[in-house]
Amino acid sequence: MLNKSEDNPPSVEVRQRLTDAILRLPDRERLVFTLYYYQELTKAEVGLLLGETGSSVSQLHASALMHLEAWLSD
Repeated sequence: MLNKSEDNPPSVEVRQRLTDAILRLPDRERLVFTLYYYQELTKAEVGLLLGETGSSVSQLHASALMHLEAWLSD
């Protein structure tokens, strides 16, 4: 059985809205988001790469998710 997301891939419009929202993120939040979700690094790996503590990476990640949720819920 296929994963539901594979059965119904997001529309071009949805993908464009997500891309636009990601590009609106502050630089550090966008970098953390991209490294975590697109490069599939762990938060610890992101922290080592950026010279940030684990808690700092977690805060940036949480802030990015809050921004994206607010922008995409409009």
